[in-house]
Amino acid sequence: MSSEMLKKAIANNTKKFLFDNFQHIFIPPCLLAKVTKVEGNKVNLKILDVNKNEDDNYPELANIDTDITVEVDDIVVLNFLNGELEYPIIIRKLG
Repeated sequence: MSSEMLKKAIANNTKKFLFDNFQHIFIPPCLLAKVTKVEGNKVNLKILDVNKNEDDNYPELANIDTDITVEVDDIVVLNFLNGELEYPIIIRKLG
């Protein structure tokens, strides 16, 4: 095995270990999301990429509690408690 192949194998194994055990470090501290549904103080959100397009790498987040008044298609800043996708917090509405 060449040294370049060994380096790639080590890098891949390290990345897999980190992703399997510390997945939250791969989630940015804040993300943009588009409101897709509003029912009272609960909303559904779709994560956006850097170009404000829906990011299919993330599932739609459903029934997120918020005390911020938003409407469908609003863009919000989203944070995750302890980096966990299960605990999203809407920080503010953009615009």
